[in-house]
Amino acid sequence: SRRWLPAVHPWAIGILFASLACAILLVPLGTNQDETLNLQVGDLAPFDIVAPRSQTYISMIQTDSAKAAAEASVSPVYDPPDTRIARQQVNAARGALGFVNSVRADIWASNEQKRKDLSHLSNIYLSDDLQIQLLEIEESRWVTVQAEVKRVIEVAMSEPIREHHIEETRTRIPMMASVDVTVAEAELAAALATQFIIPNSLFNERATEQAREAAISAVQPVEQAFAQGQTIIPRGHILTDPDLEAMTAMDMLEQDQSTWERYLPSMTVVALVVVIMALYLLRNQPNFFSRTRHMLFISLLILVFLFSARFVIPDRVVLAFLFPAATLGMLIAVGLNAQLGLISTTLFVMFIAIISNGRMDVTIYHLAGPI
Repeated sequence: SRRWLPAVHPWAIGILFASLACAILLVPLGTNQDETLNLQVGDLAPFDIVAPRSQTYISMIQTDSAKAAAEASVSPVYDPPDTRIARQQVNAARGALGFVNSVRADIWASNEQKRKDLSHLSNIYLSDDLQIQLLEIEESRWVTVQAEVKRVIEVAMSEPIREHHIEETRTRIPMMASVDVTVAEAELAAALATQFIIPNSLFNERATEQAREAAISAVQPVEQAFAQGQTIIPRGHILTDPDLEAMTAMDMLEQDQSTWERYLPSMTVVALVVVIMALYLLRNQPNFFSRTRHMLFISLLILVFLFSARFVIPDRVVLAFLFPAATLGMLIAVGLNAQLGLISTTLFVMFIAIISNGRMDVTIYHLAGPI
């Protein structure tokens, strides 16, 4: 009844080894900076987060901010004052003043009727007081006021007037009146002239857009550099987008992965190590599977080194290169034989590749150790 036990031992040890190796590779060893972090904007940094290595990267966030600042610094481009607009407004004023003259000259209309007629002016607004003033002013003074209205419009429209400056220009109209007219006449002329002041320097959207594009194109990519061991984010700091960008550039953030993406690589490597080791032993040392102590010795030794590597290698600094992976092969070579020590160390490098997140420099360095 005990004949089947020796045949069971290799499978049991192999399954136990694979299970423990997967557990060591997949189970987090605590919250520290050797592990990737699951952080988001607005979270508090649980500890001082330092750069695991020296690295320079292009900060897209800071580059975009620089481009936005360059774009905002470009002032809107306006066309030069259009003299045709000034002539247009002077002609419009002449037409309105001519209508007022015709109303004033109507001897058959009452003052009430004349005020109603004045209210029909479509391009200017005349208040009740202004209508009364227009009807009661003497003809000789009205002629002077008309000339003053046209002169003020010409003077005001000779300067660039932009849409956002229109009110500012209109408030200066009373100060443009000549000293040859009375205060009341100056106010009347200003009240009429103000209504014909419009922008004559128009916004040039195409030129403005070209200027902004040129400013954006002139912005150079913003580089962000961190030295190894430099504090990226102090403990308790509220994380911002640039903080997460820096951590992402250094592969310090936990990636959004499915269950298979998270576990399949480690499980695949463990399966490959077990299968390759089993095939090697079946071909070169078929009697090895009957030696339970030898199998336990190799399995436990590899698991101890694997567990130690989880603490040392993810640091990604000098300790990753100082990890004594070659010692594993030496111990197996001394305890069993050199060929088995060599193949064990070589296969162990596959574990190192997983632990170091595929870092070629660390993997190749430890692969060269047994050679």
